Amino acid sequence: MGKKYCECLKKKVYLRQIKQKNMELNQAIQKIIDDNDVNVLTERSFLTLLNDYQAFEDMPFAASMLRQIYNNGYGTKIHKIYCNQDANEVTAFLSELRNKFGFDIVMLRKVFGEFGFPIVSKQKSKSNDSKQVRPGFEGLEIVKYGEYQGKYRDEYGGIYSYPNAELFYKLEDPNVPMYSIRQGTKMICKEAFVIWDINSCYGARTNKSTIQVIVIPDSVVSIGTCAFLGCTSLQNITIPSSVMSIGDNAFTGSCGILKFESVNIADDFKFKDEFRRVFYDKEIYGTKFDLFKGTIYIPKSMLKMAKWLFLTLKFQGY
Repeated sequence: MGKKYCECLKKKVYLRQIKQKNMELNQAIQKIIDDNDVNVLTERSFLTLLNDYQAFEDMPFAASMLRQIYNNGYGTKIHKIYCNQDANEVTAFLSELRNKFGFDIVMLRKVFGEFGFPIVSKQKSKSNDSKQVRPGFEGLEIVKYGEYQGKYRDEYGGIYSYPNAELFYKLEDPNVPMYSIRQGTKMICKEAFVIWDINSCYGARTNKSTIQVIVIPDSVVSIGTCAFLGCTSLQNITIPSSVMSIGDNAFTGSCGILKFESVNIADDFKFKDEFRRVFYDKEIYGTKFDLFKGTIYIPKSMLKMAKWLFLTLKFQGY
């Protein structure tokens, strides 16, 4: 028991060292391999180790994606392809995964690219050397300075990745009452609707966003960690069935009416684990945030199990 605790403590200390050095994800993976003196790419401990080092903090969908791939016996093949470093082989493999599991090819390219696999860049049009802008984003401002330099900004202060607009980073204006995320966006990033107001006397943090209604398009597949943390003015939000994963504490400290278009979790324990990490209270950045205090609408088939598992959350069926 003591040995396991020491190992856990060592990992946490090492995590902080990695975070402080702003180490890139592929560098962190290599360091994990070196420090554990094993080829973790072929081991089931791979996902666990990466999770310990918070490799999935900004890409929560990556954990469930890789877990599904590994559980279907692709571990050895992934290791072989990684060793070969052949971009064409990687392209063919990602197409195979897309056809078998239905994963979005853009997300596959992003995840495996972050893990150090060679990804073939898309060919640019010879007739137009400028960046190709996604339809519906043509008139938006390009941010010239600051943290989001080189990204899109819309008239409400919504920040998107440029030029593909697949990532929604942040809503900068705290006084916007209603916001519709643009169609075509695939991921809502970490703390996207959090605008910190830090109490200088006590160091406590609160979210000063007054957002009331958020519209999420059916193109979104992932919601990041703490995306709606502390949104105390939130009244209404619907999670479309396209969403595959939701990050930890995404709705902690929030309220309002939250509707899930679908809930595809059949196992009681997995259901409990998934909902607990998304809605329950937690201390974040030294500030204690309460559990979600609104009403969660889920399909009637899941209602009985939800009420039995979560006495402190309010559920309604539809």
